[in-house]
Amino acid sequence: MASDAKNIFVTTFDEVFSYLDFDFSFINEVALSTLSNALQYNILVGVSGTLNGNIMFSYNAKTFRTLAAGMTGLKDINENDIFATSAVADLFTEFCRRFLKYFSKNDNIFLTNPISIVGDAMKVMISRVPSKNLFFKINNERLAIAYFLE
Repeated sequence: MASDAKNIFVTTFDEVFSYLDFDFSFINEVALSTLSNALQYNILVGVSGTLNGNIMFSYNAKTFRTLAAGMTGLKDINENDIFATSAVADLFTEFCRRFLKYFSKNDNIFLTNPISIVGDAMKVMISRVPSKNLFFKINNERLAIAYFLE
């Protein structure tokens, strides 16, 4: 799965973000010793069933506003707006659903509700498992997807 996962993440990213009017691209993949990231905004989605693990989406405040504006149609996004946060979390949950359909045709994969982890001076470590971090650009800002799936 590991060799295919990167390509499927990139394909899913292109599929999901093609609906939004953003300039986006894949940058690179980096192996990590933990499932972690150090960006200000994080959405964590747990996976269980025929696959188990976590997928974490991490981005900065500018990317949050870009994503929230794209999802809600609003131009002036307050970073504390629960509806904007929910819209972005829903986007990433849909991303996970589309990504995981490539691995299980029998629907025995379940997703947790997305968990939002936000803070200015935060470094998030979810678990001490070897993971991968995929880096993308959205409107010239970084978005990272850290994942561990088995």
